[in-house]
Order: sequence, then C-alpha cells, then structure tokens
Amino acid sequence: MLLNSSDIDNIAFVSDIRWKNPEELKEEIIKIRKRFKYTDITFRVIFLDSSIETIKIRFMKSRRGHPLQNSDLTLDESIDKEIELMNPIKEISDIVIDTTNLEPSKFREKIFEILDEQKENNTKIKIISFGFKYSPQTI
Repeated sequence: MLLNSSDIDNIAFVSDIRWKNPEELKEEIIKIRKRFKYTDITFRVIFLDSSIETIKIRFMKSRRGHPLQNSDLTLDESIDKEIELMNPIKEISDIVIDTTNLEPSKFREKIFEILDEQKENNTKIKIISFGFKYSPQTI
C-alpha cells in the first residue's frame, strides 16, 4: 500500500465535484483522518473557495463547461448545486482558502505557508489555473 511506503515524505490528494458523491468523499476523509490521528503524519484538508461571481467569471473565461452543467442545468444552477454538494467537505476542512481575489503567486505563497515549507525545500508545487482567457497559466 502506498501509505505504508517509507519512500514517501509528502503526498497530496485533490478532488472536486467530479467525485460525484461528496458524502462518500467526506466519509473517506474522516476514515483517513482517524487513521493518521496517532501517527507522525500530518493530515489536513484544505478547501478552496471563491465567490459565486468569481466562479462564474472563471468558467465563462475558460472554454470548458462546469462539470455539472448539462441541458437541464444552467451555469448558475450548476455552481449552486456544486456549492450545496461540496458544503459537507468544506465543513470538515481544516483550512478554507478564499481564492476570490487571490493572485496565483499569492495563492502559491499561501500554500507554502500552510505546508510550512520554505522555498529552498525540495517540495515542488505546480499550480495550474483555468481562469485565464487565452491559455492556462502556470506558476
């Protein structure tokens, strides 16, 4: 099993609404949290949030539809549904980052601050933003 490997120092798991069953995801997070409670492993759930207006703008600027959007749901309805479905995850999160007005470079700094990592550390973080009109921007 990956979590029993001595070669791994850090690991991240990322999920979004495409998990399809946020209640199942919540249960899995709770199980993992319990498993790590009495170990040397720090386990934190970081939830990325944003204003509804910002989410709308980001999806309109990208050429991708919202994962929940279909012929029955508008973009606004899809975003509202996502917020409703992801709220249980947000409630059990250790940290919530509001990305509404956060520039990519500041977001990166915030993640390093949360992870308590220094820039000279070997930890590499690659963040890709879909909120740019002409192409994804990496930092």
